Amino acid sequence: MHGNPFDAYREAQAATLRGSKQVVQLYDRAIRQAELAREKLLAPSADPAAARKQSAEVAQHLARARKVVTGLQRALRVDGTWEGAEELYLLYQLVLYRVADPGKGVAELDEALGVLTRLREAWREASKNTGDSPPQAQGRSEFA
Repeated sequence: MHGNPFDAYREAQAATLRGSKQVVQLYDRAIRQAELAREKLLAPSADPAAARKQSAEVAQHLARARKVVTGLQRALRVDGTWEGAEELYLLYQLVLYRVADPGKGVAELDEALGVLTRLREAWREASKNTGDSPPQAQGRSEFA
């Protein structure tokens, strides 16, 4: 049982989502974490103790974003089933590289956010147009 009712709700919601909608939700989560890190990077604190705390928060948000993107990448089937899989894999690699180090700055993070946002919109459109589960979305991700 979860101590936090919101976490329990989120897990139950993720368990009921399938296919493209689950992938869109994962993109939403990665984007939100990257945005939270970006907000912290844009508002640095002059106080050394607060700056250390802020730096730790940035690292935590980026780690959460990386965890989601890594989960998406691992769920991707690069076995020739879907011809776009290799390109998507490389885009995930780019995002992971851009969010790997908070010291890289906002420009790198903005690039990652742009890629994630475009991918999320593509998956959202795919779910509206087909109602099918694209190859990546088959099965349940441990990162939901």
